[in-house]
Amino acid sequence: MEKRDFIILLLSLGGKHTMTSLQIMYSLFIFKVDANLSDDEFYSFRPYLYGPSSLEVYSDLNGLKNDAVVFDFPLSPVERGFSLTGKGRKMAEDISKGVNPSLMAKLAGAKNFVTSRRIMEVYSYLLSKFPEYFATAIAEPF
Repeated sequence: MEKRDFIILLLSLGGKHTMTSLQIMYSLFIFKVDANLSDDEFYSFRPYLYGPSSLEVYSDLNGLKNDAVVFDFPLSPVERGFSLTGKGRKMAEDISKGVNPSLMAKLAGAKNFVTSRRIMEVYSYLLSKFPEYFATAIAEPF
């Protein structure tokens, strides 16, 4: 299973199928921590402008977009939403068949945590739990 497969699964889970790049980033970070995955097994996160970030996630999102697995669209002048295409939904079905149910539950839990809250609430939560990922952050917590 490739790392980018987790982005496909993430977008397929739950009732909310559109996510911003920051929601995707935070969900994948929380999932990595909850699943106790190493940098060799999963994305490597570093401190960045809004907390934990992996440039590889952005690269994989672009690759999935180029492969017509995801599409993006403007949600506001500064924010884009990402969703699966029909091809992506089919891939998610196929990928999910080979994933350990406890990993799927952790991924779903991470997505639910992030998408059920305002992004600044998630930011503040992550800042309180993982301050080392906010060394270069530009946003102030509320």
